[in-house]
Amino acid sequence: MKLFYLCFLFCISSLFSFAQVIKGSVKDSKGQPLYGVNIVASPSKKNTASDINGNFSIVVQKNDILSFSYIGYKTVTSPTDKLFLDITLIEEMNVFAEVVVIGY
Repeated sequence: MKLFYLCFLFCISSLFSFAQVIKGSVKDSKGQPLYGVNIVASPSKKNTASDINGNFSIVVQKNDILSFSYIGYKTVTSPTDKLFLDITLIEEMNVFAEVVVIGY
């Protein structure tokens, strides 16, 4: 029975050792926090969004790559080799060349 519990604890601990929590902040080029930035971990497909202060927290696997995307900004990717990330998104120029408004 002890052997069973020992094996069980070993298996559980090895599963959690591959996951890590990454925290950080997302800002624009002027240093202002960005709210609602979409953050996706690949290939595990976990996702989250930045809060009103631009902060985020996500549980990822060791080999995941984080992708940060926001409307009007260039998408940025970052490896998960650090536990805290400071991400700066750069505005895309000419994103909205035309706007069509339809009224009924």
